[in-house]
Amino acid sequence: MAGYLETTTALARRAPKFENAVAICGICGLVQQADLSCESFMVEKVYRFYQATYSMSQKVRSYMDAFLDLAAQVSHLKRGDTVIEIGSNDGSVLDLIQARGQRAIGFDPSANVSARGGHKIIQDFFSATTARRFVEDNGTVKLVMSRHTLEHTFDPLDFLMGVEIALDKNGRAVIEVPYLHFQMINNQFQSMTFQHVLFFTVTSIVRLFHRAKLELLDIRFSEMDAGSMILIVGKTSSRGRDSQNIKTILSQESVLDLARVSGYREFFDKVGRQKDTARTFFQTLARRRIRAVGYGAGAKGQALLNMLALDSRILPFVIDDTPGYAGRFVPGVGSQVIKSRDPRAKKADVILITAPSHVQEILGKERTKIAKGIRFMSTVPDLHFVSESLP
Repeated sequence: MAGYLETTTALARRAPKFENAVAICGICGLVQQADLSCESFMVEKVYRFYQATYSMSQKVRSYMDAFLDLAAQVSHLKRGDTVIEIGSNDGSVLDLIQARGQRAIGFDPSANVSARGGHKIIQDFFSATTARRFVEDNGTVKLVMSRHTLEHTFDPLDFLMGVEIALDKNGRAVIEVPYLHFQMINNQFQSMTFQHVLFFTVTSIVRLFHRAKLELLDIRFSEMDAGSMILIVGKTSSRGRDSQNIKTILSQESVLDLARVSGYREFFDKVGRQKDTARTFFQTLARRRIRAVGYGAGAKGQALLNMLALDSRILPFVIDDTPGYAGRFVPGVGSQVIKSRDPRAKKADVILITAPSHVQEILGKERTKIAKGIRFMSTVPDLHFVSESLP
């Protein structure tokens, strides 16, 4: 399990483990977790105290400005309009919305996130029920926005029915989720763990929207988070047909065979080989007493270390400057989180970046370590040294 940190290495090593397997729906082609016996644990241990990370990355902050520009444009927002953000993370996006002159209201079940920033945040999961309560108190809205939340939901139809309820007649939802095809191309196998309950193609999301009486009006693709799609959504209209852009994408996905198991076999075979290669490489470093540490203790980084079986005997430390992380321990492997300025980080010979989406940002921050001969590595697109390519 990933997405939280423990207080001792002993507790971290005793973290619950679940079999990680994904399945595909033979009717709609939605790829999803095959076993959700971990659901109650995730709610209590992960979602109740979610790891807030947005404000730690300048790249993410800059991206969010552009994302909000798009959302405001397609929804025709004006000053004073109410905006719902589902999954408020650390509140930094609510700050940006408010600075633009709109009234920002968040939905987030995490107690630690909900207490920040002085914003109105409804501490609950977004659903048809909570959306109805919201509308009773506030009315419908022009814009509902959500980045990387839908893929975490246990009931996506209920979530999207809530979106339909919250939107006014001509309102828009702008929803960003990882795009499964790009995630596979970019070798983001660490994303296929328990926190991501759902893995979307355009084909499966269109079918899901239809059931929720929503319509996919347009789609934009982004390189953020190793390949995501920004979905511009409205209430079902009378036209009842997809745009030419969406039709083209649906046709391409049909050729890729992403609605059947056969479309994924080559990817998972490759993942198996890459996991073996990476594990063997770092075990060899440990035997030769070449010091290796990780970099990035967020949920995906934790998942990667566990999937590669790189425990604290192989990677004793993981560097991360996110407030509140230092001194805690990664569940499963037991590695301790330390800050980048910690002397133990400076003694490393090799550093594995466990957050592939932020490789260039991390390299730019750690030029001093690179100048001293510390070598940085990444698993994307496969295991390789990356510090040599720093401009």
